[in-house]
Amino acid sequence: MAVSGVRDTEQERLSVWDGLMFWGVQYRRLSLAALLRGVWFFALWAGLSAALLAPVLAQVKGGAGLYLLLGWVAALHLLGRGWLERRLPDPSFAQDVRTGNFEQLRLAPLTAHGLLVQRGLPDMLFRAATQSVWLPVYAIVVGALGASLADACALWLLFSFANYFVLGLVSLILLIPSEEIHWILFCGSLAYALLLDGGRVRTAVSSSSLFSVMLALPIVGRVLLPMQAMATLPNLLPFTLVWLLVEWLRFERLARWVNAPSGLGRWAYLLPSAALMAAAGALFGQWCEQTLSAVGAERTQLGVSALFAAVGYLSLLLLTLRRQAEPIVQPLRAHLLETGLLRLMSVLLAVGAVATWGLPMGSAAFWWALAWLTVVEWLAGALTRWQLQRAHSRTRAGVYLALLLGVAPAVVFWIEPFSFIIGALSPVYALVLASDAWASTGVAGQPPLWACLALPVTRYALVLGGVAIITLTARATQPTKRLHPAWGWLALPLLYPMLDWLVQRNATNPITRLTIAERCPPFALLVGAATFVATLVSIVGRGFEMIILLIPLGLFLWLWGYYATAKRVRRWFDSGELTSAFLAGLTPNQIFWGWVYGAWYQQSRVLLAAFGGWLWGTVLYLWLDPGRGWNPAQMLMLLFGVGLSVYLVYLALWSCAWLIAAPAAVRDQLTHSGGSAPVLTPRATLQASVYSLLACCAPLAPFLLIGLPIYASQSTLALHRMARAPGELSRRYGISN
Repeated sequence: MAVSGVRDTEQERLSVWDGLMFWGVQYRRLSLAALLRGVWFFALWAGLSAALLAPVLAQVKGGAGLYLLLGWVAALHLLGRGWLERRLPDPSFAQDVRTGNFEQLRLAPLTAHGLLVQRGLPDMLFRAATQSVWLPVYAIVVGALGASLADACALWLLFSFANYFVLGLVSLILLIPSEEIHWILFCGSLAYALLLDGGRVRTAVSSSSLFSVMLALPIVGRVLLPMQAMATLPNLLPFTLVWLLVEWLRFERLARWVNAPSGLGRWAYLLPSAALMAAAGALFGQWCEQTLSAVGAERTQLGVSALFAAVGYLSLLLLTLRRQAEPIVQPLRAHLLETGLLRLMSVLLAVGAVATWGLPMGSAAFWWALAWLTVVEWLAGALTRWQLQRAHSRTRAGVYLALLLGVAPAVVFWIEPFSFIIGALSPVYALVLASDAWASTGVAGQPPLWACLALPVTRYALVLGGVAIITLTARATQPTKRLHPAWGWLALPLLYPMLDWLVQRNATNPITRLTIAERCPPFALLVGAATFVATLVSIVGRGFEMIILLIPLGLFLWLWGYYATAKRVRRWFDSGELTSAFLAGLTPNQIFWGWVYGAWYQQSRVLLAAFGGWLWGTVLYLWLDPGRGWNPAQMLMLLFGVGLSVYLVYLALWSCAWLIAAPAAVRDQLTHSGGSAPVLTPRATLQASVYSLLACCAPLAPFLLIGLPIYASQSTLALHRMARAPGELSRRYGISN
C-alpha cells in the first residue's frame, strides 16, 4: 500500500523500470550489489595503493614518479571494467541483426532515438552506479599530481565510459606533451565518430589483462620524459569535451542507421552539431593564440575557419549510406535542407560570437570569401552527398576514391605547402589563405582573392565528375571480370608474382588453397607503386626515415589481416561451410592453420610488393644521383652487399608484429560467447597501433609472437567442441540448416 504517494512494495518499485522494454528481458536478474562488490574490490585495491604509495612516489624525479601510480590505477580500473562488461548484456544491436530480431524491434512504437535510449539506458545506469566508486581514487591520484578535481572527473569519465580506441588516444596524450601531437589525436577522436557500434567484445581475463597493460604503459612511460615535461599533467578537459560531443554525434549517426528519424528526432542533430562547431572555433582559436601568437582579427578569422571546417566534417559524418543492409538514396532536397541548416547555423554562430563579444573582424576580403564559400559548400556539398549515395549502391570503392580525391589537396598542402593552387582547391585552406593570419605565417605569399574563390569550385567539379563517371560505368548487378592471370606478371619487378607462383605449387592444405583463391583488392600493386614513388622522389623511404613508412604499413597489414580473417571466419559460420569442413574430415588443426596461412600469404604479398618498390626506387635513385664521390656501381655494390642484408634482417624481425593479427582474429571469432563478435573492433585497432609502434624497435617484435601458441590452442579447442556438436554450432551462431 502506498501512503502519501510513496511506493512501498517491491512490485510497485519494479514498475518504474518496466517502462524500459529491455529491462525485464536482460537486466532484471542482475544484482547491482554483486556487481558493486566486484568493482569495489578493484577500486579498494587501487585506492589503498594510491594512499600508501603517493607520498613515496612524490619524491621520485620531482613528482614524476606519481605517473607510475596513475598507470597502476588505470590498469586496475580497466581490469575492473573488463570484469564488469563480461557480466553485463551487450547494449548494441549486433546480435539482433544477426538473429533477425532487429526487424521486429523496428516495428515497436518507438522512434529511432527512443529505441536507442531504451536499449542503452539500463546499461548506462548499471555502469554509472558501479563505476562511481572509482571517482575518489582518481581524486587522490590527480590531487597528488597537483591537478584540479575537474581533471580527476575527466580521467574518471574517460576510463569508465570511453571506447578502448579513445582510451588509446588518452594514453598517448598522457605520454606525449606536444600540443601538435595532441591536435592530431583530436583528429583521431573525430575519426572515431565514423565507426558504428559493432557490439561489445567479451575478452578473456588474459586478454583483458594484456590490454590493460598496453594502455597503462604509455602513462608509465611519461616518467622517462625530460624533467621539464614530465611533472605536469596535460589538460584533458578539451579532449573530454570533444569526446562527449563525438559520442553524442555517434548516437545521432546510429539512430539514422536504425531507422529514419521522425518527429522532433529529425532535427536532433542540430544541437550536437552546433556544440561541436562552437567548440572547434573556440578551442582552435585559443590554440592559435597560445602557439602561433595570433591575436585580434587573426585569431577571430582562424577560429571562424575552424568552425567552417567543422561543418564540412559534420556534412560527411551525418551522411547515411546504408540503413542496416539497405542502401539509402535520399532526394536532393533532403541534402539541400540538411547542409543548408548546418551552413546557416555556422554563419549564425560566427556572426553571433563577433557581435556578442565584440571581436575584431579584420579585412573584408575574408568575410566575402566566407560568404561565397558557404554558398558553394551548401550547393556543391548537397549535390556531392546525393551523388555519393547513388554511387555507393553500385561501388563502394569508387565512393571512397572520390572522397580521397576530395581531401587530397588539403593533405598534400598540409604536408608541403609548395603552391597555393593546391591548397586553395580545399575550401578550408582557401578560406585560411584569404585571411589576415596567412600573411603573418611567412610560409608563402598570399594568393589573389579570385583564386580563393574559384579553385574550390574547380575541386567540386572534379569530384562530381569523378563520382558521375563511377556511377555510369559501375555495374550494380554483374561482378567485375577478373583479369587474365598473365597480366599479373607485368608486376614482376615488385616480386609478389613469384610468391603467387611458389605458393600455388606448394600449398597442400585445402583451406589454404581456398583462401588463396579468394578475390582481394589489389593492395599489393598499389602499395608497391606508392613505395617506389615515395622512395624515388622523397627522403622518406631512404635511411632512418623509412620508419615513417613502416608504421602505417604495419598498421595496415595488422588491421587488414585481422579484418579479412575475421570476416572470412564469420562467413564460414553463416554459410555453413565450417560444418561442411567437419563432415569432409578436416581436422581443427587443418582448419585453423589453413585460415592463418592464407591470411599470412595475403599479407606477405603486400609486404613483398612494398619491399620490391623500395628496392627499385633505391636502385634508381642511387643510379641517377649516387653522390658522395661514389660511382653508381660502387653504391649498388654497397647496397646489395651490406645494406640489403641488414634491411632484410630488420624486415624479418619487424614482420613478427603483424603475424599475430590473423590468429587473434580467428580466436576472437571462435571463442566469443554468443557468436556475435564484431569483425573489427576499436580494441583491435588500438592493438594494431601499439604493435606497429613496438615493431619499429625490431628486437622487441618477436616477443609479440608469444601469444601465437595461446591463440592456436584456444582456437583448436573451440573447433574440437564444434566438431563434436554440430547442432550446437548451428544453434549458437544462428545457422539455418
